Amino acid sequence: MLLFFAAWRLTNVQLQLLYVSVLLVALGRAGREVPLKEFLADQFRKEGSSQDEEQVQSRRKVWWRSAYILGICASVYVFANTSWIKLSKISTIVMAAAFLWFLAGIAFYKRKPPTNKSRLNDAFQVMYAAISKRNLSHTPSENVIPILRCLDKASIVEPSPSPEEQIRKGRLWEVEDVQEVKRLLSMIPLWITFLVYGLLQATGNTFFYEQVNYMDTHLGRISSVPVVIFVIVKSSTSFVVSRICDLLFPHYWGEKVPRDVMLTVIGAGMAASPICCIVAWRVENYRLQKYVNLDVSITFFWLVPQFFLLGLMEGLVFGGMEEMFYALVPESFKHYGPSFTQFSLNIGNFLSLLTILVFHGLFSDDLNTSSLGTYYALLGYVCFVNLLFYCGVATYYVKESDREKEPLLVQEAKQHLEQEIPQAVEQAQNW
Repeated sequence: MLLFFAAWRLTNVQLQLLYVSVLLVALGRAGREVPLKEFLADQFRKEGSSQDEEQVQSRRKVWWRSAYILGICASVYVFANTSWIKLSKISTIVMAAAFLWFLAGIAFYKRKPPTNKSRLNDAFQVMYAAISKRNLSHTPSENVIPILRCLDKASIVEPSPSPEEQIRKGRLWEVEDVQEVKRLLSMIPLWITFLVYGLLQATGNTFFYEQVNYMDTHLGRISSVPVVIFVIVKSSTSFVVSRICDLLFPHYWGEKVPRDVMLTVIGAGMAASPICCIVAWRVENYRLQKYVNLDVSITFFWLVPQFFLLGLMEGLVFGGMEEMFYALVPESFKHYGPSFTQFSLNIGNFLSLLTILVFHGLFSDDLNTSSLGTYYALLGYVCFVNLLFYCGVATYYVKESDREKEPLLVQEAKQHLEQEIPQAVEQAQNW
């Protein structure tokens, strides 16, 4: 509704209202994605049944992505040449109707009672306990995770009050609880790399489609190529790639996919990000060159590669993000995976707004007088640096995975020797 009032009369007051409305849209998306996905998964779960969780999530992904693709195709096809005023008015009506339709089905939805204990609250209390004991001396055990050693002080028993009272007040925690929090915080470097991914995703969902409006819409006998074609190219590429990963990974590695495999998949998506920016930069410069020379603008095929690369990046990175979270964090924190994933993406989308405000001199009302190619080039440099940073983070996770496997290998070797030595002694005695 605010978008409609802002588009009605674009004065200074309405422009400020436009910024507020865009911020509210971003907040609405942030608060909608995670709860709605989990709510949809709850509708597929059967009460009192040992239904496979992987099957539930797979069904949820199929329905979610199908509705997402159909919604984008319908909106782009219907509103391709619609004014901002009419577009905002129709969007307000559609969102209100969808909300009322959702409320109409309240009596038929499956519900789960909320849990009183929050593991995320425990994580904050562990950090608070460690900070409050920062001046105490502590010698950590050799079996703890060798990062964020300052958090190990949360398990120090103070002279007073009693240990039971310290536990009740959240000032004393078990070593296992502290290690779980450290594993959760070890995901922060990986989430930082996803910020740039969200930045590029927001750019592709805005400026790529703006380029479509300046292309030659003729294609053979087709007088006007619909914009929905590019939506289908990007969305179908993302959908097919993610489905291939969902089908191949369980076939080769079972339910538990190795950590290095998921890191490689995400790395392939990260590697596609600077390539996507380079392709978009070259295409935009070529389009401006044809515009200056009063030549015919670029055709449909020139814009397909960047939409394909954007869909490829989304299919590889987004699916791998949640899988990596499930592989790295403890069981008690795994249900926070979609929340943290979407949170990092939404921050990346917000960074897109800040980037446009910082480099506002590159943009104007007309794309032909803007320097969109320069913006793509700058974004390509950022994506390349982010790729290098991701390689360093992935290397650390692989080494950490090997370090965690060493005690298991030693234990297996010890058990093997304990079984073999008595047999060898018995054979020697018989000989």
